[in-house]
Amino acid sequence: MAERADARATVTVKGASHAVPVSHPDAVTHLIERAATSR
Repeated sequence: MAERADARATVTVKGASHAVPVSHPDAVTHLIERAATSR
């Protein structure tokens, strides 16, 4: 899916379920902050 979306970055969170924002909110926050400050 990331390839089709032409993603610039992907993150693998070991042990994460399909509800990553609930189970690993810090990882999601970090990715959003990276995306917001990238060019």
